[in-house]
Amino acid sequence: MIGEQMRLETRLQLWTRTPGGVWAIQTDTHNLLTTAGRTRMARAWRQTPGGPFSPGSIAVGTGSTAPTVSDSALEAEVIRKTLDFGSLEIAHPVSTPTAVFETVIGSDEPSIQDPVGVLFAEAGLYSGEGTPVLISRALLPTPLLKTAGLEVLVRFSHTFKLDAG
Repeated sequence: MIGEQMRLETRLQLWTRTPGGVWAIQTDTHNLLTTAGRTRMARAWRQTPGGPFSPGSIAVGTGSTAPTVSDSALEAEVIRKTLDFGSLEIAHPVSTPTAVFETVIGSDEPSIQDPVGVLFAEAGLYSGEGTPVLISRALLPTPLLKTAGLEVLVRFSHTFKLDAG
C-alpha cells in the first residue's frame, strides 16, 4: 500500500526597492493559515458553495500579537492593496506547485504622517470575493521601517508538498 501526505508550506517575503531601483529581500518567514483560510481552500478543492479560494488583497500593519488560527483581521492594519499578481508556479519536481500572491506598496504609500515612517510588523492575505476574509497572517521577525521613497513588495506563497508515506 502506498500512502501519501500533503503538507502546505506558507511563506511571507518582503522586498524593498530604493529610488536607485535595486530590490533587496528584507524578510522571509513562515505565516499562519487561518481556519477561515483552510475552509476556503477545502471548499475550492471540493467545489462547494462559498468557494472558490481566491485571494484578492494583501494588508500590512503595525500589530505585534502572535498570529492564531482564529484571527479574522490584522491587529493594526495600516494599508490594504489589491493583488498586483497571482500565479501558480509549477516547480520541479511537479509535486511542489506554489501559489504566489503579491502586491507593491508604492514609495508614496501609505500617506505617511510621521516623518520617521511607519513600522510594518505584520501582514495578511485576504480573500477577494464578497466580504474579505483573512486567509493567512504573519508577524515579521524584524519589523520593517517604511519611509517615503521606499517601495515594498509583499509576497505570500503557498507551496503544496507531497511526501510518500
